[in-house]
Amino acid sequence: MQAMGRHLRTETIAIFAAILSVTIAGYGTSVYLNNASAIWLITARRVGVTSVILAASTAIIFAVGYTHNGLGNEKQTLWNVLRRTVETLALTIVYAISVGLLTAAAQMFIIDLIGRSFTTYQFAIVIFLAVVSGYAVYVQAVMMNSRILATLLPVFIISGVTVAGMLSDDPYWWKNNFSQLGDRTTLGATVFNYTLILGGVTMLIISYFAVSELITQHRLFERHLASEPETREFMIRISVFATLLTAASIMFGAIGVFRYSPHHFLHNFFARGIAVPMTALMVGLPWFVKQFSRVFYAVSDAILVAIATAYLMWFRGYTTLTNVEAIAVMLFMGWFILFSRNIAALEADRFFALNNIPADIVHEVGHSRLDAER
Repeated sequence: MQAMGRHLRTETIAIFAAILSVTIAGYGTSVYLNNASAIWLITARRVGVTSVILAASTAIIFAVGYTHNGLGNEKQTLWNVLRRTVETLALTIVYAISVGLLTAAAQMFIIDLIGRSFTTYQFAIVIFLAVVSGYAVYVQAVMMNSRILATLLPVFIISGVTVAGMLSDDPYWWKNNFSQLGDRTTLGATVFNYTLILGGVTMLIISYFAVSELITQHRLFERHLASEPETREFMIRISVFATLLTAASIMFGAIGVFRYSPHHFLHNFFARGIAVPMTALMVGLPWFVKQFSRVFYAVSDAILVAIATAYLMWFRGYTTLTNVEAIAVMLFMGWFILFSRNIAALEADRFFALNNIPADIVHEVGHSRLDAER
């Protein structure tokens, strides 16, 4: 019998991950429904508690899947262990929160459909959500790449901001700007600020994946196959590129760390200053990453023009600052998704090319961050 490949093995193990997810979520939900007091069994709290239980099971499944291979092909250094630990913790939290928000939304949608009958079928609904989330999350954790992360990032950001807006005690925050949404110590403001912080960490992880892949591409296709020596120009390009990606990621997260009221200078510095590294990335992309298509370069320029136009309209009083910030964030996130998917496409093309490259060259070149077992 032929041995299973990595993808088939992952799908097979995901079945057991789904069973584990059902066991955790089913047991937790059963204990909650059978022992909670009446005040905790009203519909809203039933949805909230079961969503937290599903998020907890998701966290366990993701952590197991993401760390199943340890450091993979990376050296066992203290820095790599520490970085991988932080990386795993951050992504586990992001996945858990995303699943918690999505399952809560799914249950609220079902409530709108079947009304009071929801309480009768809730346990079955939770089991179904546990199966889907456990299976899907395990597969994504094992097969993690920049494309998967890029898909998760906007879902997480939009879900977090939406929930924060629904929980906000200020119904008119949108008349000012998004900073108003996080400028409190309430639950809604806390959700908003932590969404930005974890979003920044996720961007940082995606950036690391991207830089790692570009370095591997250079070593493989330029230094070895094209027999070109290591050039100072490439090192400068990749260093500046990595610095700008890191700066943009840190500044995005720092907006949530420093609320406007007690830290107005720092908040404004990061909220407005993030436009500098993002603009530099888009303008300099043809120099930083020469493998991308001209269409993507043109899209990057078009995004900058659209954002500049939106700010000009706000300056002339045609729209609100909240609208402009929403447009800027959506376009920046859109660019980041396209960037990540293009990096993932380069990665996929490299794996296809590896079939025609001698094994000794592949071994000498080394691997990118996500090459374990491939």
